[in-house]
Amino acid sequence: MRGPFVLGLALLAVAPLYAQQSTPSPHGDLTTGCGVCHSANGWTPVRIARSFDHSRLGFALDGAHGAASCRACHRTLDFKGVRSECVACHTDKHRGELGANCARCHTARSFLDREKVTGAHRLTRFPLEGGHLAVDCSACHAPGGQGSLQFVATPIECVSCHRSNYDAAPNHVAGNFPTACAGCHSQVAWNRATGMNGGHPSSPIALTGVHAGSQCTDCHLAGQPYAAVQQTCDGCHHTDFVGTREPDHVAAAFPPTCTSCHGLVAGWAGATYVHATSPIDPKQGAHGAVTCAQCHTTAPYSSVPATCDGCHHADYVTTTNPSHTAAGIGTSCGDCHQVAAGWTGATYSSHPSVPLALSGQHAIPPRVCTDCHTTPSYASVPATCDGCHHSTYVGVTDPNHTAAGMAAFAAANCSNCHSPTRADWTRPTWTHMTIVNPRPVRLPHEGASCADCHQTATNYTMTSCAKSGCHRNANGP
Repeated sequence: MRGPFVLGLALLAVAPLYAQQSTPSPHGDLTTGCGVCHSANGWTPVRIARSFDHSRLGFALDGAHGAASCRACHRTLDFKGVRSECVACHTDKHRGELGANCARCHTARSFLDREKVTGAHRLTRFPLEGGHLAVDCSACHAPGGQGSLQFVATPIECVSCHRSNYDAAPNHVAGNFPTACAGCHSQVAWNRATGMNGGHPSSPIALTGVHAGSQCTDCHLAGQPYAAVQQTCDGCHHTDFVGTREPDHVAAAFPPTCTSCHGLVAGWAGATYVHATSPIDPKQGAHGAVTCAQCHTTAPYSSVPATCDGCHHADYVTTTNPSHTAAGIGTSCGDCHQVAAGWTGATYSSHPSVPLALSGQHAIPPRVCTDCHTTPSYASVPATCDGCHHSTYVGVTDPNHTAAGMAAFAAANCSNCHSPTRADWTRPTWTHMTIVNPRPVRLPHEGASCADCHQTATNYTMTSCAKSGCHRNANGP
């Protein structure tokens, strides 16, 4: 009995050892349960449960990492030994020049995603703009040998990448153009040079007006250095100059300095010549509406008449109200006429005050020249009041100027008694003291009318009170 008993004891001692043995995990010290990835049907295929959260293990499966297979990163079954650095799975094509933090420029969505690359590039000496945004990195950062700096020391000068464009462009080499391409070109498109981006010299030609839309080759001919460009308007526009007929610039001997009349607009439209004010001011009155050819009827333009009569002689000789030629009126039209259409509203502002000033009744309703100048020439006009008003003088009866002999002491100068400022010669004012008697008319004579003393038409020439009919009895027979 002893033998079987001892054997039984031995089996009991060994049985717990077999019960505690299990299959070792090939994934190392992994706390995740097997059922998360494996099923009871077998270890393969692996099916990861939706509840599995990889981020709890220190690495979220974002972007393209979410579509990668486990084997792409976990190349061995020991999951705990996988590193989380980008370079552990991805070859650093930058050779360590830009550091090990790939996330500064790349995203987990795709290594070709340029969003962060563009943002990171803004912090460098060469921000990506315009056409450079679509250029592949290797176009500027050309691969080099081991140890060469492919990214850090890349030159930022345009010509470092665009030397072939510079050499092939017309005139750039021959014209000794600067290699700072941004002076003319933008990063949007090389083929649309924009007038040196405002750096084009203003002399000889500024790129303003219609010139602002010009291409370089419009003025800078192919095969010639840019310094050989024409220096004047006529140098480029001579055919326009000689072909113009309204007016004929060649026949008129116009200077080829086109900007004297024309602005930098399409078609040379709207010419405005800075016309000299002497002899004729072209902006004054009716002259402002005339065209060049109306005055400049022959070439050259410098032969234009310098006086009003030079252009308007026909108007002068045909005028009948009054006849300028018969009246001997001078040809200085501006003495009477303003520069108005039709020569209307003539006002002879320089009428002499002697023999007759145009004042009072002589200035209204207004008067016209022919009121006084009834016969030619105008120089023959009467020089006294009686010369124009004799019919009035002889027709007056209160008193009778002719019978009273007023002409003798009035010297035919009506203004001794009458003022031209009063209508119809009414209310005469006789200067009694200076003509009849050295003594003034004093009380009680003040207020008396002429007829009170001069009772007959013939005694206006009396020289003493005693001879008048008023005081004869007071002085004896």
